[in-house]
Amino acid sequence: MPQYSLSRSAAQRLPCEIITMIMHLALVDGEPENSASLTYIAANQRLVLSSSQLCRVWRAAVTQQAALWVFWSCTPSERAIKYYRDVISTRCESHPLHVSIRVRNKSNLNQAVMHAVGNLLAQYAHGLKAFEVSFWPNCTHIFPVLFPSLLFLHQQKLGALSFQNLGQQQSSTFDVALYQAFDSSLRHLKLQGADVLRFVNFSQLQSLVLSSGSQKTNKIGIVNLLEALDGLHNLESLSYIGTPIYFPAGHHASSYALLLSPDSLPYLRHLSITGLQNCPNYFRQLIDSLPPYVVKGVRVLELELGKELVHLVAFLKQRGPTARYRAITLRVAKPDSGNIHNFLHLLPAIESSDLKITASSAVLFVRFKPPSPEHPNVLPSLLTLELVFASIGHFHLFLRAALEKPGKSGLRTTDIRLTRRDLDMMEREKFCDLPLAGAQDNCGRKGKPHGHFEVREGYQRLCILLHPRKK
Repeated sequence: MPQYSLSRSAAQRLPCEIITMIMHLALVDGEPENSASLTYIAANQRLVLSSSQLCRVWRAAVTQQAALWVFWSCTPSERAIKYYRDVISTRCESHPLHVSIRVRNKSNLNQAVMHAVGNLLAQYAHGLKAFEVSFWPNCTHIFPVLFPSLLFLHQQKLGALSFQNLGQQQSSTFDVALYQAFDSSLRHLKLQGADVLRFVNFSQLQSLVLSSGSQKTNKIGIVNLLEALDGLHNLESLSYIGTPIYFPAGHHASSYALLLSPDSLPYLRHLSITGLQNCPNYFRQLIDSLPPYVVKGVRVLELELGKELVHLVAFLKQRGPTARYRAITLRVAKPDSGNIHNFLHLLPAIESSDLKITASSAVLFVRFKPPSPEHPNVLPSLLTLELVFASIGHFHLFLRAALEKPGKSGLRTTDIRLTRRDLDMMEREKFCDLPLAGAQDNCGRKGKPHGHFEVREGYQRLCILLHPRKK
């Protein structure tokens, strides 16, 4: 796209219509598929805010265009109230608004300002579409001051709600609000650091994210969680980040699955468990706490595992033949080669694989052949597998195990496709030699990890000769 520069004096002489057209061209069209992803809009809103501060002419032009203001992000202050009052009132008359409030860890928090922000939000709550609130530690006592009535929970337009660091609040205001909410239209809810969960009239909720964040002591009891999930009949996606759920000692996780009624979670299709650290049994506890008929309905399974990969293998061997997973996303931390071999043995025949390399990570996307009676496998419905490696070293470990002959992995016989750019990145990392396939005698030599890359541009086939892993 061509770039143009404009002097400040020339910009001040532009008519309002031209300024508006420039702003619309600079912004990304449309909204994110998941309106709970407020960060998608933040970059655009910074551009709008900067443009409105260019001069008085641009401020007037940009402020009057409600369609440009899709996101309000601020730390409560008198300046924020004065600056955004007109913007919010204009936007909420005919357009939905996404709001993000950050209450920082400051000793001089002004309660009068908090009340003013809360009143401003309550006044225009009818225009809220997505709402995110982040409390820094030791600031959660501000919650009932900032939101004395929580009217936003009852607005028909509100589709996404996110609260962080709830667990340290000294008031049960939020819990009471969830419990007393009537016929909420909320579709996406994210809670970080909550220690209690109660839903009554959230029948339209489609996505629930529970995160422990930096909270170490505040967790939701498994009984409390299942009682809350029992009424969410339209829930499609359930995500756990970290360890937000508490399992009492002395009881097997599967015994809690009896708490869910037979008709609970009929539409659950996406299950995500990420952010685990030094919790070898946690993944299996979360899975076992859901009845088999619920897990059987899941189509997309997203996991972040390291040593816990052994538990995934055991789980897939037990429930894999009856599971209907069409896609699995696995964020690989640091499993040993034996677990990698056992996991790869469970996969269907590979149709194709594509590799994406960055300076600090790698993503391997694998497609599988349709199931056939001649080649039965543990995961007959699996169509795609996405392996995400947080470091190049972890990818090197996986690739070495996957290309070993004892592993009998399909990656030994299926070329891994990548672009020239990814190939250059791979060569810069210097953990393998990449001669032309068949050009050296040791290509495919017995006992050596062996596979091939296929460069899309020009169809160049390269042999993968891995270097010894650096300690």
